[in-house]
Amino acid sequence: MQRLTPSSSFRRSLRRGAIITTLIADNHASKLAVKMAKALLRPRDELQLVTVVMSEDSISYGNDLLAPYLQEKCSNNVTPVVLVKSDEGMIEVISEYVAASGADLLVLGSHNLCAAGTRDNPMPASGSFALRVLKHVKHSSVLLVKANSKGPYIRSDNEGMGLKVMVDCQANSRHMLGWLIEQMDAEKDALFLAAAKAHDPGTGAVSSAY
Repeated sequence: MQRLTPSSSFRRSLRRGAIITTLIADNHASKLAVKMAKALLRPRDELQLVTVVMSEDSISYGNDLLAPYLQEKCSNNVTPVVLVKSDEGMIEVISEYVAASGADLLVLGSHNLCAAGTRDNPMPASGSFALRVLKHVKHSSVLLVKANSKGPYIRSDNEGMGLKVMVDCQANSRHMLGWLIEQMDAEKDALFLAAAKAHDPGTGAVSSAY
């Protein structure tokens, strides 16, 4: 069995504690994203709640949007951040902040990724803001949480029940697996590994899941 070794950036995050940044909008998907981000927090980690407003006149609206999340119970340090879009594009502002803050993970929710297509818009996911962020942000890993997520952890109010995470093992999955192994709680979380059309070198058999 090959031992997964976290990258140097992951090892640095382990020493100082990870910075998990969650993008907040006024929707249900953001609530699920915050819940998932909290599930990944370890004792030394920091949770940043970030929202973007159109102008400085709207900063108070941004603070009001973040206020309910700050009142929720959390044993970690929670930092509210209101960014002003001004003349820059919203995605550019988010990307610049993620790079400047040294965030280890950006978590955001998405409605369009799970929206049903229509005759006029058969592929709503193609216009997803979350996908645009995913393509643009290069200084941090990105976790997308769909608005229709119905996993046991999402449905439950018991934060102690633990996560069940399945990873599609590809050639580029190594760092993600290393990060998950370090973040997850061995006593309550479970990690499942899967591979599409896996090849068994012993028998030569090919299966759709392994």
